[in-house]
Amino acid sequence: MEQLTKMPRRMDRHARREQLIECAVSVYADQGITGATHTEVAERANVSIPTVFAYFPTKDEMSNAVLTAVEEVLWDIVDKVKQSKQQVPETFLRNYQRFTQTVESYPDHIRIWLVWGTAINDPNWPRYLKLQDKMISAHTKVLKKGQRQGSIASNVDVGDAARMLVANSHMVALMIFNGIDRRRMERYIEHILESSLNLKLSRQTLV
Repeated sequence: MEQLTKMPRRMDRHARREQLIECAVSVYADQGITGATHTEVAERANVSIPTVFAYFPTKDEMSNAVLTAVEEVLWDIVDKVKQSKQQVPETFLRNYQRFTQTVESYPDHIRIWLVWGTAINDPNWPRYLKLQDKMISAHTKVLKKGQRQGSIASNVDVGDAARMLVANSHMVALMIFNGIDRRRMERYIEHILESSLNLKLSRQTLV
């Protein structure tokens, strides 16, 4: 008897939603938060336009899903900073190293984050500021712990230092996208840490 060709299994609702979010992230990275459309997401996912609308009835709902995905990627890095048991200078060094890996592993998420951070007139701008404040607050708490432990000088303004550490992540991402030499980028990260934390990193710390 001739064997019947098996039909591909249909995606369950959760898997389909995750696929659409992944495709939406790609579209948003290419077109920006304002320029992305349901039609482009449908084309990227190879599904009908009504399918995308079935999961995300409005542009706001689709944008919310995409920005939530971006936040999760970034917040995973910050969580590792908060949970680190290393000395604080090394914690931030490892955090920048982890961030560079994240840029390489999730380039579309980081591209959206960079554009989001300049979209001052976009309705999602307050949400970006809220995310940034949470990141700065988390960094500030770790820096205060470093001052209590003696690894961060007491004269360091932890609020300003936290802002410098978060803000310079943007430049590190841009350097990666621009193909800057790895060693030069490592020197830049070293300068960030030295200037923001008011310390001189040893060669041993940087290995």
